[in-house]
Amino acid sequence: MAAVWVLSFLRGEPGRGQSLDFVRYYSFNGVFLRDSLLAGEFPWWNPYAALGRPFATDLQTAIFYPGTWLIVFFDLNLGTSINIWLHLWLGGWGVMKFGKLVGLRPSTAFCAAAW
Repeated sequence: MAAVWVLSFLRGEPGRGQSLDFVRYYSFNGVFLRDSLLAGEFPWWNPYAALGRPFATDLQTAIFYPGTWLIVFFDLNLGTSINIWLHLWLGGWGVMKFGKLVGLRPSTAFCAAAW
């Protein structure tokens, strides 16, 4: 089901790569993170945003979330797509495990995870 959600993000209009949040915020942060890390520097401070502001401690940059680092190994769009897919898959897997723990039937746990 996670793959269906990711494909809907990629195929929907205006598209994940053209949505306002992605274009105005996440693309710049992703490029800055990738460029800094590939240059051998840890991005503690972002001098390009609001006359300079903390980057590593900003919660919206999600620099310490492991999926965010995928953009270092892949380009911005592919890394973000893989991050979304893994995030949704992990959530679905957790719901399935929780459903098994509380005694739900596998079909009911699957429906809960897919929802």
